[in-house]
Amino acid sequence: MLPQVCPASHLNMAYKAVRRVFEQEFRSSPLTSVQFAILVHLSLYEPISSAELAERLGSDPSTISRNMDSLEDRNLVDVKRGEDRRERVYRLAETGRRILNDTVPIWRQAQHRVLRQVGRGEWQRALRVLRRIEQAH
Repeated sequence: MLPQVCPASHLNMAYKAVRRVFEQEFRSSPLTSVQFAILVHLSLYEPISSAELAERLGSDPSTISRNMDSLEDRNLVDVKRGEDRRERVYRLAETGRRILNDTVPIWRQAQHRVLRQVGRGEWQRALRVLRRIEQAH
């Protein structure tokens, strides 16, 4: 009975279903869907610290750190130390910017698949509800 009405359960299942679509679309990409999201946020908010990036993505700092190490190894991001020597500040490298731009059509296709299943009007209503939940907590 509880799983049938539990918001956490339904949000988790919906997240997994959407994530599967994005993972399928990104299989042919040089980026994972998570790496794509990170690069998008870098392009919008650079320079940005790993803590700020984790906050914006709603992610754990250790997860961001692991992903950033991989992106740095591939020369997709530039990193330097922040004012606090423990802090790392990131920028999108030119190679990262190019790969991000080349990957946008893959993201669009994944987005299109999800919205086709849900319907644009329904998605707009759901998005309003999700934003209310985010702001309330």
